[in-house]
Amino acid sequence: NAQNFKKIVIPDSVVSVCDAAFEMCSNVHTLVIGNGVETIGNSAFSKMIRLTDLIVGNSVKTIGEMAFYSEASLETLALPDSVTEIGDEAFLDCEKLASIDTARLVSMIGTDAFKNTAFYKAFFLISCIIDLGALPY
Repeated sequence: NAQNFKKIVIPDSVVSVCDAAFEMCSNVHTLVIGNGVETIGNSAFSKMIRLTDLIVGNSVKTIGEMAFYSEASLETLALPDSVTEIGDEAFLDCEKLASIDTARLVSMIGTDAFKNTAFYKAFFLISCIIDLGALPY
């Protein structure tokens, strides 16, 4: 039963992770997505509430809707330059997610992709300050 795994490694031979493939595997601490994976399906890894280590392979192009929804323990995220699309609510409710190194060529970031993350709250605060024209000096 995948729900009892503490570590999941998607091998390089896999090209796509289907929708909800590992949804609610709540004991997983480490997730390694192999270098062959190009597509991460909708809700593929959602609700892995203990996930702290996420390694995304260098071929991922598309991250589906709610793919990493509600990863309560995830604090940092590094996406490879291959990522061009991040689906709606892909990282919604990853409340501790404060550090995001996104791919430079992302052409589409979906609605609420990073909503309710520490990153989103900090970004929103900065955006508000800039929009108001008030600088802290």
